[in-house]
Amino acid sequence: MDSMILVSRPRPHMQRTLQALQNAGVMPETILSFVLAEPESLPIRIPPETTALILTSPLACPSLAAHPQALALPVYAVGPTTAEAARALGCNVVLIGTDNGHTMAHDICQHETLLQNFAHLHGDHAGMDWHSILTDAGHTVTAIPAYHTHHIETLPANAAQRITTEGFPELTLLFSAGSARHLANLLKQANITPSGTALCLSEAVATEAITHWPHTRIAPHPTLEGVLTLLQPAPEVQE
Repeated sequence: MDSMILVSRPRPHMQRTLQALQNAGVMPETILSFVLAEPESLPIRIPPETTALILTSPLACPSLAAHPQALALPVYAVGPTTAEAARALGCNVVLIGTDNGHTMAHDICQHETLLQNFAHLHGDHAGMDWHSILTDAGHTVTAIPAYHTHHIETLPANAAQRITTEGFPELTLLFSAGSARHLANLLKQANITPSGTALCLSEAVATEAITHWPHTRIAPHPTLEGVLTLLQPAPEVQE
């Protein structure tokens, strides 16, 4: 693939994303990447009545590591990457979702026969509207901020220079609505108008992206691997 690809991710996700791109056959020189945010772990208190944990990002794991007594609780992980990070702490992961909170909540309600008192460890941009799926089923959910995200305030000079010289990348990878919004603001501050196609993790991401990018495509599955399938050209519509 010769198209230039713009990748801006929080630092903990960047290396895995770049490696996955190269594994997919993308040449490094066609990738324009920069770190969009740095996470900062927060001290947390896990209520003593907690019977299970919900983790929606591997970035919550450093805060959890400071509570060895909580590591024995069953963990419901939003996706494989989060599950891997939790297992590295020694946690017992009992359910792995598909990187979607709503789907995970429905899976919990379908498979969990006992009512749980969940503690949801999350970041400052996490969506939590799916908590109602669990509470309507009789579960209890306590939201616990586990990390704060520090976003960069200006577009890196080398990125702005490359865009000015080579044009805006044909493809932009977007993994959250918040990241899409922040990246668009950085570009606007630099007097750069997004063009090309935004490859989006989910419909929610695409809803934000379409207000800034002229074209969007949505991953068939809300995972990094799902987004990478969009690197293939869109099928032509037969008339």
